[in-house]
Amino acid sequence: MDKCNLTLAAIQMNCAPFDKDANIERAIDLIETAVDKGANLMVLPELFTMGFYIFKDRNPNFFEMAETIPGPTTNAIGDIAKKYRVYIVAPIFEKQTSGKFYNTAPLIGPDGLIIGKYRKTHVPPRPEEKFYFSPGSDYSVYQTEIGKIGTLICYDREFPEPFRVLSLKGAEIVVVPSVIFPRDKAQYPDRWVMVNRARAYDSGVFGVFVNRGGKESGKEYFGNSMIVNPNGKVLAQAGFEECVITATIDLEDDKNWRRRRVYVKERRPEMYAKIVELKSNQDI
Repeated sequence: MDKCNLTLAAIQMNCAPFDKDANIERAIDLIETAVDKGANLMVLPELFTMGFYIFKDRNPNFFEMAETIPGPTTNAIGDIAKKYRVYIVAPIFEKQTSGKFYNTAPLIGPDGLIIGKYRKTHVPPRPEEKFYFSPGSDYSVYQTEIGKIGTLICYDREFPEPFRVLSLKGAEIVVVPSVIFPRDKAQYPDRWVMVNRARAYDSGVFGVFVNRGGKESGKEYFGNSMIVNPNGKVLAQAGFEECVITATIDLEDDKNWRRRRVYVKERRPEMYAKIVELKSNQDI
């Protein structure tokens, strides 16, 4: 695959609560739309096989919706990835054989196999989310034919450190599947754009930030999925509704992104060691 002509796709999907089969079928339709637009790497929203608002309550029955990796969902998405020879990030509710559960984003390659998986490391401080999800503990970067890819999930993007770790590990593209609503919080879309642009700029990476579109349980997602270059420029941005957006990038273009990496190289780590020792003195 040509790293000088690489097309990224953010799939802003309207996901149905409690209907895994329908969500997989819809995801495949949207993946095919992305293929028609020439996409090489496409990213589905966080927990795309189920509604997210269902997690507002602590219901042990919801654990039955979790599945292993590999499993039925990754197999289905793997088949479509192999058919079209593309890379797909397909986040699901993961059940580990040890009995732990994770909010996980597998990266599936063009051979239909799982290249790796990322487990969300920052679980939001809401009791219901911590009830369902254990935090992950690693930031991996995967070397692929289309570049070095790292993954984060939703709330992780509120913290600059994970992006910097991925950047220092060589990531060229960081994908961030998310679920953020409601649209009636007027300030949040602006904050979403600001944080996404800052993370890509600070870390010198291309960012694919994916949110959901449409409605769920009377709540309206604000969408605004976007693809951002290492200079913080928004290359493509969605509106509120379900859609697929794409942007074509050139990982070999020095002017576009490699000069941003200079700032990463110019760090002075010896000055930052205290970060791991210091704790916030603010009451939260």
